[in-house]
Formats: sequence, structure tokens, C-alpha cells
Amino acid sequence: MANGLRELLGDLMKKDGKLFITTIILMVISSFLQGVTILMLVPIMNIMEVGEAADLPFGLSRFLSFLLSLPFGLRLFVLLFCFFIVMTMQAVSVRMVKVRSMQLASGFTADMREEYYDELMSSSWERYSSDNQSVHTDALITQIPRLTTTINYFMSMMTNVVTALIDLIIAFSLSASLSGFVIVVGGLFFLFFRRFTKRSETLGNRLSRQYEAFTDEVQTQLSGFKEIRSYGIAEEESRRFRDITETFRDLMIEATGNVSAPRMISTIGEAVLIAIIFFCAEYWLHIETSSMIVVLYVFYRLWPLLPATQEYLQGIKETLPAYRVMQDVRKKDSEDSRTACIRKTKQDNASDESTGGKEDTGDQAVAFDHVSFRYKDAAADALHDVSFKIRRHTITAFTGPSGAGKSTVVDLILGFLTPSGGNIYIQAEDGEVAYVPQSPMILTASVRENIARFHPGISDGEIVEALVRTEAMGFLERKCTEGQSPLDLRMGDDGVMFSGGEVQRIVLARAIAGTPGLLILDEATSALDFGNEKLIAGLLQRLKSEMTIILVAHRVSTIQSADDILVIENGQLTEQGSAGELLKNPESYLTKMKDG
Repeated sequence: MANGLRELLGDLMKKDGKLFITTIILMVISSFLQGVTILMLVPIMNIMEVGEAADLPFGLSRFLSFLLSLPFGLRLFVLLFCFFIVMTMQAVSVRMVKVRSMQLASGFTADMREEYYDELMSSSWERYSSDNQSVHTDALITQIPRLTTTINYFMSMMTNVVTALIDLIIAFSLSASLSGFVIVVGGLFFLFFRRFTKRSETLGNRLSRQYEAFTDEVQTQLSGFKEIRSYGIAEEESRRFRDITETFRDLMIEATGNVSAPRMISTIGEAVLIAIIFFCAEYWLHIETSSMIVVLYVFYRLWPLLPATQEYLQGIKETLPAYRVMQDVRKKDSEDSRTACIRKTKQDNASDESTGGKEDTGDQAVAFDHVSFRYKDAAADALHDVSFKIRRHTITAFTGPSGAGKSTVVDLILGFLTPSGGNIYIQAEDGEVAYVPQSPMILTASVRENIARFHPGISDGEIVEALVRTEAMGFLERKCTEGQSPLDLRMGDDGVMFSGGEVQRIVLARAIAGTPGLLILDEATSALDFGNEKLIAGLLQRLKSEMTIILVAHRVSTIQSADDILVIENGQLTEQGSAGELLKNPESYLTKMKDG
């Protein structure tokens, strides 16, 4: 635990060292003022003639002598007024400590969440797609917020430690022998509690794993709602969900029991200890009544700090694994993002050096020159020695069997992947590439937000223009109620308020709203019926005068109007030509697709 806590505190200092140190200083001031209020009880009781006059520490005897020289009413007023001032200052300082502790914890976790997200977004597609997405969901929603609890536990523990030290100094000044006895007993209790602390660390690791499993199961079942219902396995899936929930519940109960056990034991021990202290003080040590009352009060306040500190220590051990989980994931992502950045720079430089302007590639928008690519830990290349050129303002279609390498080509063009061999040249007009995947990102929001979010600063007029170009305004206007703007229509969860063809036209409008030079559609029309597919094909024919279009598809009807068709099989380019040229060959892949 020590190394993890040290790293966490180091990160805290890097993020906001000034606030961290200020909070610790305020903590010391608050504990000191609290100690002063305790010490002031002795002169108050002496003035009220509770017991014998006590020999006060820290020069307070002279202060008491001064007070005794004053008239009774005045001395009582002065002492109680000072007591009120100190108590007020202490209350204010406690509030400041709590507020700043929360600022420190919440600020740190907010920064961690933002950094994690930025690192995730900068990681390569190969790295991102190989991960279980529930790991990142769990990290952002569960593990990072647990760090707030860890920091709050630490700050509370530090408050208890500082308070205990000051209270012990006061107790020693009043009765060293009695204080020494209590410290020995408290130390024995703390050693006894160590086994609970070790168990807390184990429970913390189990809870971290259970949080991740719970998040994964929730995502899996919610995303597979239709399949679960259609297969008639709702009861079995409900049982699976219930098992995970109950395991999570049992772990939480076990953790709570482990944390609360030391408090129960210490409460019983506290009653015994106070009785022993009172007996020893009265019959053996002969401490003055006022001092003894204060000593008892100090230990009555001090003793609960022991189980509380133990609880905070166990809480740190339970929640600190979340920090280690975060560090492990971030380490992988940061290493990968550095690699991705270097690769991107190399690719950009290669493009700059090799193209040297438009004259080097002529009317080519994209060119692959003996490109190869192999996924990490794969036994063979996903693409091997692939070369082709895509002319500007044309529609080029990639087809081939599933897993042949078509999507890998697209990911290479998009810069998500970097070739292990060869060169890629891209000259998209305006330097922009638009991408429409098979399952596009649809916000449960308005049509406007579904377009504007991807094009910050775009005006409503530009959105309408894009929707008109994709022939989407017609059906949007028909769906509007009186006085409602088509842009205010809500898409619903995953676009449920619209048909598949309507969603694709809105998504296509989103893609062209940024006036891209290169438009890529990766299986974007695979779920559409013939009518909607034909409509999209007509739209693309009109759009190619403004941009270069790349299609990835499996159906002949989707690609037959393309200017050029490239067949990818087993990671290699096996055929290239127009639909008419390829269909003349009875052995071509396109002919087999049409006949098959």
C-alpha cells in the first residue's frame, strides 16, 4: 500500500501542491485551536472552584494568576470570551479544511478523468479496438470517483493523527505517567487491528474486479436486449445479473463488517480504559480534580480517533486498488499513444516529403505503394504488398470476403493504423476526411445536435443545406408538428424515431456538412433495403463532383455504379476495374457475387 499511496500523494502534489500544503497547514491550525479549547477548561474549572488549583503547563499558571486578580464577574467574562473566540476560530478552520479537502479530491479526480479520456482518444485504433470497452467505462465511471474517497480518507486520517498528537502533548503536560499508560494500551490495540487492515486490501482488490465485472455485464445485457428477448433467455440472463449483483452486495457487506469490527472492539476497550484511568488517577497518581477531568476528557476524545483512524486506513486500502487499476490502464494507453503519435508524425512527414505538392500525385486522391500491415501478435499480414491509386472525384468500391482486409485499408487511410511497410499518399481537398461507419454514433438528441456536435461552430443554415443535399429535409418536415423546426426533432435512442434509410441520410448530411475532400462509407448501407440503398447510391453519384468517395460493401447492388472496384482477398489486391470489366470475367469475384 505504501508505494501506491506515495505515488498518489506525489500526483496530488504535482496537480495542486499549493492547495495540498495549505490544507495540511489549516489542519494543523484547526487541531491546535482544538487543543487550546481543551486546555482552557482547566482555568475555567479552577475559577469555578472545581477541585484544587492545578499547576498548569505552557505558562498558563501566570495567565490564571492574572485572571484571579480580577473581580469574579470580569475574570469569568474574559475567560469565557477567549474560549468563545478560540472555539469560533476552530469551527471556521474545520470548515475550511473540509472544503479544501473536497476541492483537492474532486479537482484531482476531474483532472484524472480528463487525462484518461484524452489518452484514450489519442491511442491507436489497434489498441482501442483490442480492449474490452467496459474496462474504460468502469475506469471513467467507477474507479476514478473511488479516488475521491481515497483522498478524503487520507485527509481525514491526517486530521485525526494531527489532532491526536496535539491532544497527547496536552495530556502529557498534565500527567505523563497516565498518558504513557494510555499510549501503550492504544499501541497494542493498533497492532491487534493490523489483521483487519490486511484484509481490507484484499477486499479492495476484489471490489475493483467486481466493479469491472458488474459494468461489463450491464453493458452486455443492455446492448443485447433484443437478442436476449428473441432467444427467450431473459430469465437466465436475469439470474446471471442477479448472481453478479448479489456477489457485489456480499462483498460490500463483508467490507463494511471488516471496517466496523475495530470500532466495536475499541468502544468496549474505551469503557474499560476510562474506568482504569479514573481509578489510577484518584488512588495512585493523586492528580488534581480539574486536571484529571481534563485528562479524562482528552482521552475520551482521543480514544475514538483510534478506531476512526483505523477505519480510514482500511478505507484507503480498500479504495487504493482503484488508483493502481488506473495507473496500469493509463500506462498501457500512454505507451500506445506515444507510439501512435510517432507513427502519425512519420506518416505525415512521409506524405509531405513524397507528395511535395499536387504535381507528384496528379489527379490521385489516395495512393497505396506496396503497403503491408500486420496486427500486433498476428501470425500473418492483414494486408500484404497492396498497391493502388484512387482518382479524384470518383467513387471507388472495395469488396471481398469478410476478414479479407477491406476495413484495414480504410483504417490505414483514416490514419487509425500505420503500415508496417510501404507508403500511403493522401491528398484530400481541404485536408478533411469524412467517415460513415456501419453503426454510426447517434445521440439521443435533436437532429441539430447530431450534426452540430461533429462540426463546432456550424450554423443552422449550413446544417439545413447539408440535409437538403442528402434529401433529408423532406421527411424531416413531414414529421414536424405545427411551428416545430425540423432541426429540433429528436433522434431517440440509436435513432429509433427514424427508419434506417432516414438515419443514414442524416448521418450522410453530417459527413458532408464539413465539406470533406474524401468521403468514406464503411458498410454504411449494408442494413438498408433496396429502395433506400438505391437512393443513397444516387446521392453519392451527385456528390462525387465535389469529393472523392470510397465505399466498402459486400453487395453487387451497392458497388455496381462505382467508377472503380477493388477486390481484396486474403490481404491482397486480386482484381481491379469497373463493374462492367469485372463481370466479363466468369471467374471474377464480382461475377461469383452476382451469381451466388
